Amino acid sequence: MLVLAALLLTPWYAPPLSFTSVAALVFYGASMLLAALRGYSGCEVTAISNWILGRDDQVGCLVLSPVDDLERRFNGSSTAGPSVASPTKPSDRGRGRD
Repeated sequence: MLVLAALLLTPWYAPPLSFTSVAALVFYGASMLLAALRGYSGCEVTAISNWILGRDDQVGCLVLSPVDDLERRFNGSSTAGPSVASPTKPSDRGRGRD
């Protein structure tokens, strides 16, 4: 939300850069729509570049990963893992570090 507020308020604190706020909002909006249409579960910002280049880059998204995790819990999807790799069982911790 802070990024959205910063982009919307750009004309007040940096008038010469006000054109970039609209461009960034259009880019983020188009990326999110494309990610939703394609069912892309990675960071929504990379959806357009992954689509154009035919790649599937997976990066963590600090802004929307909590929303993705809530969606996975709500939908009961077990196919997608958590957004950050972590041990799932207590027995997995500390193995191989002897």
